[in-house]
Amino acid sequence: MKQTKDLKELEGKIGYTFKDKTLFKQALTHSSYANEHRHEGLKDNERLEFLGDAVLEIISSEYLFYNYPDMAEGEMTKLRASIVCEPTLALCTHEISLGSYLFLGKGEERTGGRNRDRHKLSGFRAKSVHRTSLSARADTKRPPGYSLQFRPDSLS
Repeated sequence: MKQTKDLKELEGKIGYTFKDKTLFKQALTHSSYANEHRHEGLKDNERLEFLGDAVLEIISSEYLFYNYPDMAEGEMTKLRASIVCEPTLALCTHEISLGSYLFLGKGEERTGGRNRDRHKLSGFRAKSVHRTSLSARADTKRPPGYSLQFRPDSLS
């Protein structure tokens, strides 16, 4: 597995330090790597990616809802779709060189998997979940204007 130093470097790039390093590593672990290292009990990022899609949608939905009070629902839906679409999210992964931090199996590595946007997006979505929902407790009742956000004091 990559050295802790590499993960610290990624934390520096994104300006956030993850408390649960195991979950952080899982967010960056492709299924091919987890399969090759199953004797270590590693988990891949697929379930986190599933949740990450929902987290990105709710955060972008809430942002649009509160920042564009006069925008019609249909327009907000179109704008949200353009925000959370693969090409837009891929730009975010390129800015931080996320592909270089992914844990990939030998086959994926050999066939250029590190440069595939879908692999980088899996890590990005999974990392988003870790940073927002799994590492933080969100209040179910929110006053008007309250923004969904992670709370570093609640990280475990």
